[in-house]
Amino acid sequence: MSSPLASGPESEAAEAIVDLSGPADFGTLSITDNARSITMPALFAYSNTDRSDLDEVRQNLKRMPSKNKIFLSYPGGHGYELLQDQNTGELSPLADRVQRFVANGS
Repeated sequence: MSSPLASGPESEAAEAIVDLSGPADFGTLSITDNARSITMPALFAYSNTDRSDLDEVRQNLKRMPSKNKIFLSYPGGHGYELLQDQNTGELSPLADRVQRFVANGS
């Protein structure tokens, strides 16, 4: 399972969110409860098989004040599998997009 939260040293704040098939609720974290506090760039990528979380995240995107939020859905894959072509082993176009997003916020 992918985690919607990755953390580094406590003194560093995240500059962007990248969520690959992460659950809408994870322990005490809830996208519904926290959507209004998301002001940083956020990229959410899901496969169509992540149906229940996909719908909940998509609905809460509108509540996020972030000016840069991207929601992508793909026919298959889950979590990190979205970053690699499962037939060739090559990095997927999403992997390149995630890299650009983290570097530039777009």
